[in-house]
Amino acid sequence: MTSRERIIQVFDGKIPDKVPVTPRLDTKWFNNAGEEYTEKIIDKLDSYLYVDVLPDFILYFGEYARKNLETNTSGDLRKETIHTPKGPITRVLHLEKSMMDWATEHFFKSPEDIEKALSIPFEPAEPDLSEYNEWNDRIGDNGIVSVGYHNALCCPGLWLSPEDFLMYACCYHTDLVKEVLAKVTDNLIVYAQSCLDAGIRHFLVSGGELCSQTLMGPEWFSQLITPYDGKMIKYARERGGYIWYHSHGKLSKVIEMMADLGAHVISPVEKPPQGDITLPELKKLVGGKVTLAGNLDDQTVLATGDRDLIIREAKECLEAGMPGGRYLLGGTEGCVFSPENAEGYLLMTEIRDQYGVY
Repeated sequence: MTSRERIIQVFDGKIPDKVPVTPRLDTKWFNNAGEEYTEKIIDKLDSYLYVDVLPDFILYFGEYARKNLETNTSGDLRKETIHTPKGPITRVLHLEKSMMDWATEHFFKSPEDIEKALSIPFEPAEPDLSEYNEWNDRIGDNGIVSVGYHNALCCPGLWLSPEDFLMYACCYHTDLVKEVLAKVTDNLIVYAQSCLDAGIRHFLVSGGELCSQTLMGPEWFSQLITPYDGKMIKYARERGGYIWYHSHGKLSKVIEMMADLGAHVISPVEKPPQGDITLPELKKLVGGKVTLAGNLDDQTVLATGDRDLIIREAKECLEAGMPGGRYLLGGTEGCVFSPENAEGYLLMTEIRDQYGVY
């Protein structure tokens, strides 16, 4: 089997020749890795790469947001202002060459700013697929290249400061948050349609962790995730799409609701202390309906360079994950490159070839 065939076999709930060793990677990871490690990872592993093809403000609010964006960059700070029909909203990003950019000032600072965003008339935006096509051609059958897809909850979740999102907007302006989620979800479906029409079949959906038990009580999941991610995932699946659903954090009380969303894969299924449920428990709860990926910690295991530790932990993951299929051996998806981390993944292929063959 090729890596691509192996991964899709597991996505479809079938038994492959051997367990895929599947790190979820982004393009900055490969850029930081350099050419030698990039070639090794592509050649030896069953990689899953995601590429962002639209900035978040266009993803959520379409071409109007692009046309009405004003930017000003000074050093490593970029000020972005979207001029909406009801007035401007502004954020400031700290730009990172090797990692994700992060906000020092958020678009949403009050309910009035949310109302401004809701006033934006939606015009579909054409995704820029050039980087996706380059990586898809390069990786070929040695893995999967997907399109990144930040879910609707990432809009209020990342456009508000954490305390404003959790303690202010969701609790005191729940209906307004849900209005944002409904509008953004419909916009995301149009975006998915354009990607599917272009032949793309793989999507990475992130954002569920904003509603994990690490941050919220489990009752919020059914209000802020299920109606919106469920609608979007259902649409993509009906069009032949495959969904990788990424969510850090403690999931024991929401994992069954998460599995019911209809995604093909849930990752990175962290074990305690980062998570609160073990891989054997996860397999027992949802292993029959969704593929699980990850569980081997990037920082406390892979990045240590401790071969004995990596071998022991990888064998434990294979022992728990292999029965019945539906498991991808991988890390916890920090997507931060280090040589030790890369070597740990390469070592995992040796362990898999010895202990992970069906």
